[in-house]
Amino acid sequence: MKKSDKYFMIINSDNDIKFLYSRGASIFTKTPKGVVVIKSVEQLKELIKEANIQKFSITPRGAGTSRAGQEVGSGIIADMSLHFNKILSYNEKSHILEVESGVLKGEVDRLLKSKGRFFPPDPSSGDYCTIGGMFSNNSGGPKALKWGVMRDWVASFDAILNDGELYSFPKDENHPKFKELKDIIFQFSETIENDYPKTIKNSSGYNLKGVIKREITLSPQPPLLYKARGSFNSDKYDSFFDEKKEKEPISDSFQINIAPIFIGSEGTLGIITKIGLKTEELPKIKDDKILFFETLQEATNGAIWLKNFTPEKLELIDIDILKISGMRSLFFDKILSLNKRYMILASFNEILGFDNLQNPPFDIEKALFNGSLEEAETLFKLRKTAAGYIQKTRGRAKPHPIVEDILIPHKNLPTFVAEIEEYFKSIDVKAIFFGHIGDGNIHINSFFNFFEQKEREKAIEMKNYVHERILYYGGLLSAEHGDGKLRSGWLQKSYPTLYPLFVEIKRFFDPDNIFNPENKIVFENEFDKNSFQELRAPLESQLKKEILKAPIDEIYICSGCGKCKTFCPSYLGLKSEMNSTRGRVTLLQGVLSGEVNRKSKILESSLSNCLECSLCFSLCPVGIDMKNMVLDIKKGVFFTKIFPKLIKIPIPQKLFNSRVFQNSSKAILGIEKTTIFPKKEQLSKEKIDKYLFKNYKNRDLDENSTVFYISGVYGESFQKESELFATLKLLELSGFKPILLKESSYRKNTQFFKTYKVVTTDTSLLSVDIIDVFNLFVAKLDFWRSFFVEGREQYNYHIPCHTVKWGITDKIKSVLEAVGYSINILEQQCCGMGGFYGLKHKKEYNLISENYMKSIILDGKNVITPCGACKTGIETKTLKTVVHPITALYRAVMGG
Repeated sequence: MKKSDKYFMIINSDNDIKFLYSRGASIFTKTPKGVVVIKSVEQLKELIKEANIQKFSITPRGAGTSRAGQEVGSGIIADMSLHFNKILSYNEKSHILEVESGVLKGEVDRLLKSKGRFFPPDPSSGDYCTIGGMFSNNSGGPKALKWGVMRDWVASFDAILNDGELYSFPKDENHPKFKELKDIIFQFSETIENDYPKTIKNSSGYNLKGVIKREITLSPQPPLLYKARGSFNSDKYDSFFDEKKEKEPISDSFQINIAPIFIGSEGTLGIITKIGLKTEELPKIKDDKILFFETLQEATNGAIWLKNFTPEKLELIDIDILKISGMRSLFFDKILSLNKRYMILASFNEILGFDNLQNPPFDIEKALFNGSLEEAETLFKLRKTAAGYIQKTRGRAKPHPIVEDILIPHKNLPTFVAEIEEYFKSIDVKAIFFGHIGDGNIHINSFFNFFEQKEREKAIEMKNYVHERILYYGGLLSAEHGDGKLRSGWLQKSYPTLYPLFVEIKRFFDPDNIFNPENKIVFENEFDKNSFQELRAPLESQLKKEILKAPIDEIYICSGCGKCKTFCPSYLGLKSEMNSTRGRVTLLQGVLSGEVNRKSKILESSLSNCLECSLCFSLCPVGIDMKNMVLDIKKGVFFTKIFPKLIKIPIPQKLFNSRVFQNSSKAILGIEKTTIFPKKEQLSKEKIDKYLFKNYKNRDLDENSTVFYISGVYGESFQKESELFATLKLLELSGFKPILLKESSYRKNTQFFKTYKVVTTDTSLLSVDIIDVFNLFVAKLDFWRSFFVEGREQYNYHIPCHTVKWGITDKIKSVLEAVGYSINILEQQCCGMGGFYGLKHKKEYNLISENYMKSIILDGKNVITPCGACKTGIETKTLKTVVHPITALYRAVMGG
């Protein structure tokens, strides 16, 4: 490629990088020719001009969350997420927010909330999808029922078109370049007004809503003659128009807008770089209702009736989603005990009493569940992540998004769902129904085992049958997820009178078909054509269990949703696909299929940048246990294994705390010189001798009161009062009989210790069988309140990643507040240490921890955390005092 010095770009054609970008959140895979991480508008212009010369295609990619395959392509992937991610401006008068296309919707939400406003389009991937992706799919979400979709909230945008030039809309609406297209659209004016769907949601085909505005009524135009002579597979594309037919000029009183066509165009007409968003004032009233129904048809009829009361959201949940998710609480257990199959969640911006509502098609008292606003909010969050949670199913049969974004007119919806439910039963396929039932937008995920060829063929038959029925009932194949490779082949059937105009739009903006081909205008059904080559699962013969210790099914459980980009610390700091949980899983899938080298530098770097924090196990909807996978896969001795062993070596106190010893250790191990080592305290033998396990006899053990305590790496290295001794003393004071146990002794005979309580204060040791000591302390709050003193120290509580997994944060907070401390829980973020990762990976650690450490410094309070690695990192970067909760509790009890 010819490159200027100023706009120099690198097309990365490394096989492993290409494989990494061959997948996203859809069931499709496409291996690209190369990948470019776009840094500037000028660079993007250069790439487009070069694509026209060399005839390669460009697929713009944001967060890779598209469900229909728009995020993958066989040409060049233009990654817009790394550098086009700035919030540019907010106008306090017009309330227009201007952002680059790679900005995450979650960032927009957080900014606007601080201003008392919101941006209504809210897809399920809203926390981690990009605004550019929402623009490209004309996204909607649950609030579309009241507030509309993306096209209703776009004030302006910039796009680079096929000539490599940047155009701003609506400013450039009347540019001479667009006159020909306006003439073409004018010829279709009657057809558009008669045949284009009037629905709120529609991501199928090119958006024609808002394209035509009449000021006076015009006389009908004569019909056009169509003649298809060529396809987008030919070198030169012919028009669908008969060239002998003269086109009528546009009337002066007839306004045609080009801009709306781009919204929902899926990157097939140009590349969007900047978007102006309209915003709305946050509603002041919120009233949520929870209703349960026996059958899908009953739920559908109930939703149609509820729509009469202008809800903001009206959502459907299949209770099977709750069962699959594995989420358990007293509230969820109560729901499951009702033995109902479907749930409707309704949200209103006014207080709605059901006493005076007339003629409901169901028994209100029987259906209505008296839940609190907090409980309803929990269910709305469950609904938002439903597509991810249902992937939690282990095994080869997965709930694939094949027919997953349909819209059926409400008058036909009950009949349709009844028929389709029976169809799935007849072909013996499990299906889960959920979605935005208030506007007829239903998501169906059907279970197929794509490792089996017969199952793939069955999936194709199912998809074709259901698509036929959707069109029969006057529905749309896509309400908000777009056509992509999943549905584009059906556009001609969906829009028999408007499809020629769609072809003309594509021909006008992209005559050489360089922008995201295989989407929108296609001449073969991509799903059917590539069902064996392009779907996510490899052939069974390619699975080699000896390659990795990790279970094969565990590696293939990832749905590719991209939610890990909201919590994976290495991604948040390094901002590259390879350093996300999804990226690591994709590379491991490549190893299994033989497409990624086991000794790949990309794979090695990706795995070494995993902080082993376990957040993916806790926060990923499917609960991927990347930490244990990485531990199984890593080869050789890693630094994370060395430092804990060094701590455990019985080094004399004076030597360990000496500057000479610590500096030489840092030099040998490559640790940053500024790192603050914990102070090591040698406990007197008399202090702990009576607690040692070897000094106990069986007659001294009691199943109710005996507690075995494993101190872990930092048991003797915390603050002035040793964590080890403090824990033993506090257990004793609160009525337990503590016994000090070495981790090695516990591992040798775990069966024996199952009879007793085994506790720790080392977060890295937490497991099903080893619990945090605060699990015992929280049951004795009245005892701790006897030590309450008003006005104790205020602490910011840093939540270690491991404790998220085991849910002890609130327990620690409750106990410390019982004795009088003021505890402020910091926003859940990894501090970057992750098993001492931060001590070895200096550059990466600084990127990961920078913003978080700044927030701690600015806040001013000292920090409390139960993790030794986090303590080391935070003290080093902020010079704040960091205290273990046990130390704080011990000081309170002992009068400190």
